[in-house]
Amino acid sequence: MQTALKKYRDSLGKETKQHHYINELRLIKFAMTGDAKQTYDLSNPPREHLTMLRRVICMNRRLTGMHVPYALRKQACRDFVLKKLTVTRT
Repeated sequence: MQTALKKYRDSLGKETKQHHYINELRLIKFAMTGDAKQTYDLSNPPREHLTMLRRVICMNRRLTGMHVPYALRKQACRDFVLKKLTVTRT
């Protein structure tokens, strides 16, 4: 995720600072929980979340590489999780 973000920002001629990486972590937390500020340990997620978390991280990495803006990536990742949860429950 770090490499994709740095390459993306470099291509725009922008510097990548620590808060940019923090924003990416918040995006992942938002995708998984619906709230970027909710406590969610990305380094030790619940076992049943591992596959979903990996997919969300990969999706965000791909979207970043395609130069999709942050707000659209954030919503796309959340929509992906919600869709998968809906399919799983039915």
